[in-house]
Amino acid sequence: MHLVPLGISIVAADRFLYVPSLAAAAALGVVLERAAKPGLARALALAMVAAFAVATYRRAGAWTHEVALWRDALAHADPRSAAEDTALGDALGDALGDALGDALGDALGDALAARGLNAEALALYARAEAILEQHGARDAAELPPVQLDVAVTLERLGRYDEAAHRLDALVAAHPTWKKLVYGRAMLELRRLRPDAAAAELARVPPGERDDAWSRLAALIASTRAALAALGPEAPDESPDLTARRGALVDERGAVFDASREWSRVLSSPRSPLPLARRAAGYLAFNGTLDDARAAVVALARRAPDEETKALARHVEERRDELAGL
Repeated sequence: MHLVPLGISIVAADRFLYVPSLAAAAALGVVLERAAKPGLARALALAMVAAFAVATYRRAGAWTHEVALWRDALAHADPRSAAEDTALGDALGDALGDALGDALGDALGDALAARGLNAEALALYARAEAILEQHGARDAAELPPVQLDVAVTLERLGRYDEAAHRLDALVAAHPTWKKLVYGRAMLELRRLRPDAAAAELARVPPGERDDAWSRLAALIASTRAALAALGPEAPDESPDLTARRGALVDERGAVFDASREWSRVLSSPRSPLPLARRAAGYLAFNGTLDDARAAVVALARRAPDEETKALARHVEERRDELAGL
């Protein structure tokens, strides 16, 4: 890390200290060697070791977790640097995926259950974007990934219209970046709009359609079939249909919408106990902490048993884990 802040976009570079450290060590060695009393030399050496030990102990706290490290880096960052904001936003996304037991890590939409931290990540990405726009990016390729991070985090928060607007602007500016087109199509799938998703996917020329394109096309077809089987959503539909709708959007990564559907299942007096348990389990593992706690309370009214108590313990463990980020 920089002992003296440098006006360059390098977050961590211990190599900057190699030569200065050699010079400092050599100078200290000469002082100790010429000390009049051997006892004094030993005392100075021990004092130096003790000082380094204390400094190491204090500094180790910043290295306990990637999020803690980047929070510390951001606190000491050059205000013209966007790297720390982006890195902390990425670390929060990764940590959210880990905390939720999500095998896909920080894949799009999968960290919704802790969207309080997603809101923090959004602020960091937005700040990084503002810094790059104000002070200028090092190259033309540096800003678009940060803008994509903003769009992805908006989608995680369920702010689909804002995410779509962002992605549309990026697609217009970078029409050959297929990842953007695929992301825009996936956003429409998460909103259960297969026709709109197909229109986005059609942007890719036939000669450039790869395996990812084929997988998305297949997912669009299966979404159409599933929606046809479910029929239009109705306020008085059966809890079983609502549960199937929740499972459908969850499979497409729309955890925000899936949580809403499973909350409807849990609150319905028509839901049989096994389905209510399934709904509470989904919210406990994937919903916000507030939703998770509310789900446990609702389930406890119907089934105050050991299974519900185990679910409550899991929610508190999630709270503790996320509180430590």
